Amino acid sequence: MVSTLVAVAPGTRHPGGARTVEALVARVRHRLPDVPVRTAYDGIQRPSLPEALAGLPGPAVVVPLLPG
Repeated sequence: MVSTLVAVAPGTRHPGGARTVEALVARVRHRLPDVPVRTAYDGIQRPSLPEALAGLPGPAVVVPLLPG
């Protein structure tokens, strides 16, 4: 079973912040097509890390995307 990669980014109210995070995660998905990838946020945006981990069918690797 392949682990799900969960990229955790700090939340922001700036509209470009979420777009930037999603663009980075899209590149990861493109480079790792056989790996499930989810995005989570530490802060004001959703999904939170617990929400992103909920219901995963197996293990996850949690990686800070843009450490603050």
